[in-house]
Amino acid sequence: MGRELLKRTVVVIALDIEDDSTHDRVVRLLLQELDAVQVTETVFEFDYTKSPYSLIQLRQKLAKIIDMDNDMVIMWDLDRPSPDADNEFFRTTVG
Repeated sequence: MGRELLKRTVVVIALDIEDDSTHDRVVRLLLQELDAVQVTETVFEFDYTKSPYSLIQLRQKLAKIIDMDNDMVIMWDLDRPSPDADNEFFRTTVG
């Protein structure tokens, strides 16, 4: 199913980024390029159907910015809340 067939899809992103300048770069990406809404300092939401990036492209873009060994970015699609849905799109783990 292509994105053009989907209705509004709210995605929540939670960040745990150690370096302040890296955190700021990711925040700029989310606010300026995805038109995300900043809920807290480290939690954002955006409408995926309006995103200029596919989820794979967004993952690749974030992977170039963050420290893959120490930072964490988690995304959830809030419009697929069923228990068997895979809501974790992208996650790096510490260590």
